[in-house]
Amino acid sequence: MTRTIVIIGGAHGGPVAASRARQFNEKARIILVEKSSHVTWVQADLRHYLEEDLTLLEKSLSEKESYFRKYFNIDVRVNTKATALDMDSKFVLLEHKDGTERVSFDAVVFAAGAFSKSIDVKTLEGPNVSHFRNLEDVLKIKSAIHQGARKAIVLGCGFYGIEAAQGLKAAGLSVEIVEKSPRILPRFSLPTAQAIVHKLQEQGIKVHLSDYLVQANAKKQFGFDLQLASGKQLDADIVIVAIGSLPRAKILEDAGAALQKDGSVRVDEQMLTTLPSVYACGSAISVLQATTHERVWIPGPSVVERTAQIAGHNAAIIKEVKPETFKPVTSTQTLHVNNFWFARTGLTLSESRKHFGENAVFTSTVHSRASEAWVAGEDITVSLIVDRLSQGIVGGEVWGKNGVSRRIDMISVATMEKWSPDKLVDLDMAYAPLLGPAFDPLKEAGTLASLSLLEKTKSMPGETLALWIAQQRLFTLIDVSKRQNEKFKWPSNVRHMPLENLREQVHAIQKDKPIVISSRSGRRAFLAHRVLLQLGFSEVYHLDGGELSWSLMMGEAI
Repeated sequence: MTRTIVIIGGAHGGPVAASRARQFNEKARIILVEKSSHVTWVQADLRHYLEEDLTLLEKSLSEKESYFRKYFNIDVRVNTKATALDMDSKFVLLEHKDGTERVSFDAVVFAAGAFSKSIDVKTLEGPNVSHFRNLEDVLKIKSAIHQGARKAIVLGCGFYGIEAAQGLKAAGLSVEIVEKSPRILPRFSLPTAQAIVHKLQEQGIKVHLSDYLVQANAKKQFGFDLQLASGKQLDADIVIVAIGSLPRAKILEDAGAALQKDGSVRVDEQMLTTLPSVYACGSAISVLQATTHERVWIPGPSVVERTAQIAGHNAAIIKEVKPETFKPVTSTQTLHVNNFWFARTGLTLSESRKHFGENAVFTSTVHSRASEAWVAGEDITVSLIVDRLSQGIVGGEVWGKNGVSRRIDMISVATMEKWSPDKLVDLDMAYAPLLGPAFDPLKEAGTLASLSLLEKTKSMPGETLALWIAQQRLFTLIDVSKRQNEKFKWPSNVRHMPLENLREQVHAIQKDKPIVISSRSGRRAFLAHRVLLQLGFSEVYHLDGGELSWSLMMGEAI
């Protein structure tokens, strides 16, 4: 008997699941349902479409339906919406221009994705207001630009907001971002988030933090006058609402499927929901985090792709065939801002502290070169998060112009496999002068972390130093940079003692107070730390990431 598989959702996850199902069941009847006018494989880097001619793109989208029919023999139903799932009679209720239709199924793959949050300002509506999640949004924005839009306000400084702002700027518009929180991107460390803000500002994109829209007044001809909570008045021809998204799961919820508190669909390792023969994948589901094994909602492209493959495979196979399973993830994320790549993986520092204990984890940060210095290597920052008890890497960040993906992928593997930092040091990495120094920044960060685990050195995060200063604790702060940075605002009691002169002046350092050592990048501070330890000083710390990380944390340009 022919097996019928209904796949709900035609953007990325749905098409992947459909093609995968066909690979493992040639005889199945596969129906792909999409509420919009086309299906798409991937919807990433939308910002680039804002500065391009979309004629070829629109032509390509119109050909997708026939491509799926001819190449995969899939029944594609565009402009069709799945409205209900009847588990007793096992049918999906579909709505289209000709009315409603009941389609019986043997298996369902739910890949309806997520939807953008709306802003609670009723007067903010019309053709010049858009989200930024799919190609329909891009077409709407392009239409406004063609009609004369020149000033854009982006509400929200998350991934989609940053993408939208850069695309609009590249398209020639004046752009400002309004973010309600006092900082952006909470899954990145504060120094890295501040570095992203600086890179946005370097492009001419103004960022308003700790502010939000309270009123929008439509102009007679075009655009809006916007009033922010701070009292600021902004002029906008077009407004992009990018304040976040939520899983789209109402059909499954109405059918009785279990959801998480965040609204995401609960699935097992085979992508099976709590409903029999109903699978889910993509941006609608929660998956297990590799370190904590807690369920998290991570609507990233790699998670969407792999969960869709598994859901499609398992929906198509017969019982005798072994199902595929999904492994816990490290939730790797990347962001491209002004020719810089920013990437993170694993737990954040706050998540690590919550899971392992406030003092159980530490960071190891290196500001170095992405290639050999003598071939004009670009700067790169590598930061590891390590759990002291297990001595395992639980997360990390990398950012710079080049070499970021290579290193963040290694940290992702290290997090997944619970490697100790010294395992990174022992890696036999591919070497070429343009790929990285012989002793790679990743190995530098691993070395610092290994020594910290052996208690031979102790790093201090910038937030701890800020707390000590605020509490007026008694300690000695030493800057061992070769030259003192006059623009850098250390507390007045900082002592400038270049590393080259440290051994000669060590007698002037008190041993009965804690000592915190800093330098521009932290490298010289680490070397000074090693010197003092071997000269009999006990309570010594080096500032993690040095002046560069501290400056970013304090919101100063570097």
